[in-house]
Amino acid sequence: MSEPGGHELYPWQQEVWARFAPVLRGERAGHALLLTGAPGIGKRHLAGVILRALLCEQPDTARLPCGQCRACAQVAAGSHPDHSRLEPPEPGKTIGIDAVREFCRRLYTTSQFAGGRVGLIDPADRLTVQAANSLLKALEEPPAGSRILLLTDRRDRVLPTIRSRCQIWRVDRPDPAGVASWLATMPAAVADAMPLARHAPLQALTLAESPVVTEQGALFEGLANLLAARRDPVSLVADWQKAEPGWVVDWLYRVVADLLKLTSGASEDTLVFRDRARELRRMAELLDGQALRRLPPTLTRTRRLLDASVDRQLTLESLAIAFLDCRRREKRAA
Repeated sequence: MSEPGGHELYPWQQEVWARFAPVLRGERAGHALLLTGAPGIGKRHLAGVILRALLCEQPDTARLPCGQCRACAQVAAGSHPDHSRLEPPEPGKTIGIDAVREFCRRLYTTSQFAGGRVGLIDPADRLTVQAANSLLKALEEPPAGSRILLLTDRRDRVLPTIRSRCQIWRVDRPDPAGVASWLATMPAAVADAMPLARHAPLQALTLAESPVVTEQGALFEGLANLLAARRDPVSLVADWQKAEPGWVVDWLYRVVADLLKLTSGASEDTLVFRDRARELRRMAELLDGQALRRLPPTLTRTRRLLDASVDRQLTLESLAIAFLDCRRREKRAA
């Protein structure tokens, strides 16, 4: 099962919940909670469970929502009168001041149930300066019994005036042991995608069906052949174009990180792609370590160019040539 019930936690979130539950019981209660962490680790699902727990009429001893009461049913249906949500009008857009004013107006109305009002802002880093200023009063002087949950993948992009008024809960990447039981229920491709997803389980789930994962063997082979001068950049880029180029660049980031580790003498246990250590070591033997260290900025620039919708073919060909330029001089001469 890829998605637990809305009132249930993912397996790897049990430990996180054990740390957060005392806060929800009021022992160290904060009226404004900012959840921050990497994309794809289930942060938004966790916020949904927290929201349900705050509104639930019959939470269990671990403070988890029951999933059965009137409040849980209404949250699941999106009709709970004491729940307000603030988000951009469209993905990638900002949250403006008018939307914040309406959010605050609802927050200050009388609670219809006994659990108080709960507001959710997602993502908090999309608030404009004017919108954030309009929210400050609600963060400083919230209505009695109310809570505001804020979410962000990028804590550094949340305005300091907002951060300073919140209790910050950092959600870390899960320990591999905590994800193991979930992975056992998933297709093998999800486990294959975990390194590329930087061990963020839900990101891996998204990537699992992408060519950059399903064709990962061919991608490794193509890059190895390029570095061994058995493949030309143009034909290799044709393969990269078949996958999502942005994901290919992300994959190359992980590969380069592993190559840098190997050229620096690091143990194979530290590699992202540990199961491909032999292939990576053969590639590393062809490369000049100093030249290789210039690749991460090149990859960053390539990713930015791809996001700007430039000529993808030329951009990726330049990247492939940059990889060729990292070969040792004696290998180039050969």
